[in-house]
Amino acid sequence: MGADGFVRTPEQIRDGKEMHVYPSLHSIHNNSVSAKMTTAIRNALLECNIPAEIVNRHTAKSLRQAGINELAMHKDIGLFEASAISGHSVGNNLNSYMDVLNPIRALPAAQAMSLRRHAHTRPVIPRFSCLGEEALAQKESLLSTMFNITLKHFKPGGNLRIVIEIFACALLRHHDNLRKLCGSTNYISGLLGVAARNAKITDSRFSPDPTLPRLSPELLIMEWGRIIQHDYEERLKISCRKAEGALDTAVAPLHSSMSRIEETVSKMAAHQAAILNENVALRAQVHVLSNSVEVLRNGLVYANERLASIDRSNHKISSFIRTPDKVASENIVEPPPSLDFGSSLVAEELAMEEVAPVEQATGSVVASNLKRAASHSSSSTLPLPPSYNCNTKPAATVVSSATAPLQPQKSAPVTTLSNWNHDAEQISSSKKTDGNFKVSDLLIELRKMGCINQESISKSSIPDICKANNKCYFRYSLALIEFLSTTQHEISALINIIADRNQNDTDATVAAQSIAAACFKKMNELDGKSGRKSTVIALGGRVRDYKKMIADVKQAIEKDKIPKYTAENVSLVELEELERLQAEGAPAPGTPDGFRSMMLFTVAKKKLN
Repeated sequence: MGADGFVRTPEQIRDGKEMHVYPSLHSIHNNSVSAKMTTAIRNALLECNIPAEIVNRHTAKSLRQAGINELAMHKDIGLFEASAISGHSVGNNLNSYMDVLNPIRALPAAQAMSLRRHAHTRPVIPRFSCLGEEALAQKESLLSTMFNITLKHFKPGGNLRIVIEIFACALLRHHDNLRKLCGSTNYISGLLGVAARNAKITDSRFSPDPTLPRLSPELLIMEWGRIIQHDYEERLKISCRKAEGALDTAVAPLHSSMSRIEETVSKMAAHQAAILNENVALRAQVHVLSNSVEVLRNGLVYANERLASIDRSNHKISSFIRTPDKVASENIVEPPPSLDFGSSLVAEELAMEEVAPVEQATGSVVASNLKRAASHSSSSTLPLPPSYNCNTKPAATVVSSATAPLQPQKSAPVTTLSNWNHDAEQISSSKKTDGNFKVSDLLIELRKMGCINQESISKSSIPDICKANNKCYFRYSLALIEFLSTTQHEISALINIIADRNQNDTDATVAAQSIAAACFKKMNELDGKSGRKSTVIALGGRVRDYKKMIADVKQAIEKDKIPKYTAENVSLVELEELERLQAEGAPAPGTPDGFRSMMLFTVAKKKLN
């Protein structure tokens, strides 16, 4: 905005036109400008089907006639005030003594043309300060996107920067009326919307609940304009009260008191609004903290469950280590009668041998160890090792003859408890599988990849985060979320929070978990079960079964329906609606089996006869 008013090219600066108003017009002759304006005015009037004799009365000067006539009829405007704004000469030598660069001289005429009853009162201008501290902090960002400025006097810190702020406030306060008169697609409103979006303006007053979506910058700029307009009108009333009191001495005290009362009420209203905004902000913070506490509580419960599961696993492993014979009992090989434990090497290795305590351990591990020990045996005879019991069977083994040649054997890998814990950690830290993918995980993954369709979340594209044959369960879960969003406004708001990439990850996670909790609560109501599994596959399967019930009932009512109703093409309905459909499709008492009504039974009987 203001490209020709606040921007100067290097060529214009070189030619000395930096401080000229609309320097591009200086290259056009005066007669040419007047002729072009006259042609444009008359063409516009002809398009309105105005008679030609009236159209021909209008020239380029017609644009100024209305203003001059308004000034001539105003009680406070004389020749000096009118000429100060129109630029005409007063008709004598006084022109050479007047400061034509003084804008104060033109203020009375400007107020008269703005339909003010009292032209000499203190002018009231729109201001940014009425929007509050949060908006003031974003003022410069908004102005930089609204106006393209190269003139140093109008830049931040310049002596004419206030002019830019007044222009911006005037545009905002007329924005709503401009849209009503010219439509929402008019050029100026479009530029304002783009500027607001680029500045990324926000206002907590219009989004107090963090579970609800924030007001878009395009709508927020309209709300700011309404606030500026209301503040402008209230201050204008006070100014008029003061002016009337100054002119009429009889009622001056009354008008003065009324103006003070109005000022006090205005300040009280602003203070009350600030308190309400602070209260709303605090409530929003409490809501976020409550959700965070709930998330931490659920995390603690989950951690305790995991610790209990690990304790049970460790207990099983400990018991497994204490009784290795039970593991290898299935593959026991009886030693031959001629077996000789006469070697000291055999006794030593049998005493020091470890048995691998893993789930995959079998008798083959022990057999391999004893086989290696037996390969080193000699013909000499020594006592049996202390751990050997003649009443029990020896560990499973495959024994070679004592005369077998000595051959080096590779020892079998031994899996210890530390190795098992290392493998468990690797498994727990691996990527989520379809079986443990939760509804909240699904929503967060869709958020990360930008795949959420806010208009219809069931139509969101599901990336390759699961196997192809499991995508239907993910789709059914999204269908349940969409069904909830049509009946509960809060769910739609939570979906918008997750889809908004500007929201922080903590809020998005809380929103996803809230939706997941609502889904399982709703599904328990629909199918009458109390499912405890919070995975997408478990929930999607329940949704599929429920939709199959709906499809079967609808198909029973509409037997000739093609294509037939299936779980994929029917919409979810409330339990009451499903029961109503079931009652509608149920045959009347006494109807023969296989027929929905006596009329169908009669028709079928006639065909048989």
